[in-house]
Amino acid sequence: MREIKFRYWDGEKILDWHAIKNVCNGMSFLNNNSNVMQYTGFKDQDGKEIYDGDRLKTKDGLVFEIKNNVKSQDGEIIGYDISVDWSECKVCGNKFENKNKK
Repeated sequence: MREIKFRYWDGEKILDWHAIKNVCNGMSFLNNNSNVMQYTGFKDQDGKEIYDGDRLKTKDGLVFEIKNNVKSQDGEIIGYDISVDWSECKVCGNKFENKNKK
């Protein structure tokens, strides 16, 4: 069973779920769905957790973004590909901190 975790973009930085709960009631953060990122259950080649909104780079140099557990490239939905070897991908940013970076 996949571990259910979230993190949140507060406009300046990413907060993990423990930080959110310490600031105030976590449910108020969940009301703004556009800034909430859910853990996919996968980790990259360095063991870093992969969340919705993360940008990943494959060993072939392809960069894609995780959107609701669906990968997309240049805004086009490719589909959730369970054949991807996540351990060969590297998190290289996310949709909030690296908006223009590929």
